[in-house]
Amino acid sequence: LGRTLEEALASVSGQTRAPAEVLVVDDGSQDPFTRNLLATVTSRGVRVVRTPGVGVAAARNLGAELTSAPWLVFLDADDVLAPTYLEQTLAAAEEDPDLGFVSTGMRAFGLTENSWIPPDPDLTGSLIRGVVHVSSLCRRSAFAAVGGFDSDLSNFEDLDFWTGLVKAGVRGRV
Repeated sequence: LGRTLEEALASVSGQTRAPAEVLVVDDGSQDPFTRNLLATVTSRGVRVVRTPGVGVAAARNLGAELTSAPWLVFLDADDVLAPTYLEQTLAAAEEDPDLGFVSTGMRAFGLTENSWIPPDPDLTGSLIRGVVHVSSLCRRSAFAAVGGFDSDLSNFEDLDFWTGLVKAGVRGRV
């Protein structure tokens, strides 16, 4: 996804509240364009680690393991954050120290354009109407409490992770 990664990284560097750290996990990309791009982003303060194609769940877990900030946001290479995303989600989290995660609505762009607001994060609603998106702000301690993403899953790892948080009693807010 090197052709969309630049826009994703620009959305991170353009935040009104700067991220504590930025790490890209390259999960075994063989695409020359992506590999060339990743060789250039380190000069902009972005750390890059490579894995041999371990899968999205294990790659996300590795990213969490290799960082130390108290809050995590997982951003796929074909997604972007609104400029005030970190400012607004961190403000909500700082207002309520009992929150384990904060999510937002999302807007699809490109070939499909639509908006979606996740349901309030309760177990029944999450199972019936969907879970918050993967780029939701998550407290590191909440992430650790449920053991991160299940790397044995090749699908639905997001559903498993977010419902696992709610099932464990972690409070979230949309």
